[in-house]
Amino acid sequence: MFKAFDIAYELNGQNGSKEDFLFTEDAIDLTPEQIKAIDEALDDVANGRVHTHEEVMRMTRLKYPKYFKE
Repeated sequence: MFKAFDIAYELNGQNGSKEDFLFTEDAIDLTPEQIKAIDEALDDVANGRVHTHEEVMRMTRLKYPKYFKE
């Protein structure tokens, strides 16, 4: 959700604060690909298909132990 906000903020080339942007009524133009990616991400969150950072790091360490110093 925050990534989608950051993308929209950057696309609009905002010079003000993110707080000003958050409460604006201006339309945000996103590409169909961006809209699809945001919709898929929101669906993943709504259906519990997410992992915490700690879970991802644990899984990554198990899969690629040679890249981590113990």
